[in-house]
Amino acid sequence: MEIKLKTLFSTIGAMFIVGIGSLFLGVAKGYDIAIFLSRPSGASSWTTSQELINAFTYIPIGIGCLLVAIASILLIITLIKVIDIKIK
Repeated sequence: MEIKLKTLFSTIGAMFIVGIGSLFLGVAKGYDIAIFLSRPSGASSWTTSQELINAFTYIPIGIGCLLVAIASILLIITLIKVIDIKIK
């Protein structure tokens, strides 16, 4: 039981950290990633569409929010079950 709890808490923690990282990636670096990936090889000037910039900004933010929410829900459920087991 104790090993399962450690594994579960590790998984929840990893999901939370990856979610925060994804949020940071979308907010701070979404624009830069979109410009870097849209550059054709050997080009000295190019344009990047606003849709691509939005995609590289909002998709990581959505994934990050989803992972943080799932991690929080799993943590709450796990803590409720652990407290319930300890009370009985």
